Amino acid sequence: MKALWNQHKKALLCGLAGLLAVWCLWYSRPVDVRFLLNRQTPDCVSGMVMAGIGSPWRTPKTRTFTVEGQDLETLMGQLEDLRFRRSPLEPLLKVLPPLGGRSARTEAGETCYKIGFAFYSTENEEQWDTLLNLEFWIDRWTHGTYTSLPLSVPDGKEQGQALGAWLWDWAEEFDSAS
Repeated sequence: MKALWNQHKKALLCGLAGLLAVWCLWYSRPVDVRFLLNRQTPDCVSGMVMAGIGSPWRTPKTRTFTVEGQDLETLMGQLEDLRFRRSPLEPLLKVLPPLGGRSARTEAGETCYKIGFAFYSTENEEQWDTLLNLEFWIDRWTHGTYTSLPLSVPDGKEQGQALGAWLWDWAEEFDSAS
């Protein structure tokens, strides 16, 4: 066995490196929100949008919403246009404890948004099952149990800000006490 290893060590290591590279490319391919939900259809989405994040002189305003039925389809239609890339390190990050804080740069006078979504299955009336937590904060997308797993989105800041502005107006009908 040792002679086989010494004889083919370089080829085996190159093959292993090639498999790892292919796996990383496959794992970080663009996926949509339905893929992140494991192709399950949520029965309910609860969420929050905060405006004014990023400026230390402004107190953020918050609107919350919980949607089902036709409103859920409207929301899912907005989210389906986003394409997320997962980190190839995600399987490792899932077993590590959540990492520390975040920092992001904002432009002066810019309205920044923090968006949080919780997708639920309500098949069991006594206990709702959380299918996915998804979060956008100034320019970063995350998901997972503690929203600690990073996601990359092409033009992520612009897409998140546009979604935040749409949600801010849309959530007004669900939360009149803004």
